[in-house]
Amino acid sequence: MNGFVIGIDPGVSGCMGIAARKSGPFEYYKLPATPGETWSVFNAYAKNTELVVVERISPRPGQSLRGTITSCTRYGWLQMMVSVHGRSWDTVFVTANTWQRALGLGKKWPKHYTEQKRYSERKKFNRLRAIEMFPDLKITHMNADGLLIAKYAEGL
Repeated sequence: MNGFVIGIDPGVSGCMGIAARKSGPFEYYKLPATPGETWSVFNAYAKNTELVVVERISPRPGQSLRGTITSCTRYGWLQMMVSVHGRSWDTVFVTANTWQRALGLGKKWPKHYTEQKRYSERKKFNRLRAIEMFPDLKITHMNADGLLIAKYAEGL
């Protein structure tokens, strides 16, 4: 089967990156703000999806309480949705370090960088790599990680 793979960054400005396995093309959706809207996107691809990869989340130093709650809430929706559809596709929950290392994005930052500075620099670095990998798409901070997670999923 040559179905879809979906990569999901569940963060506050998260994204669902979607690709036809092994052949692209890639597309993306801003992670919807409600469970119903998210469910609609899942249902549009459910029949032909082979694999969903969701980035595991954890609170970051410097992240606002609202951002943490939003990310955790979305992560919970996604866990529910993939478990409901899980009979028809494989699901992998993966840490950011795992998918970034697999794509050659792991980078050591100077020790004097604060946690927030490392996070900011990593987001910039990932966006630049996504621009190289997906030259036909408009890459922003919002969609870069979702597309990169889909690229990681494509190789599984």
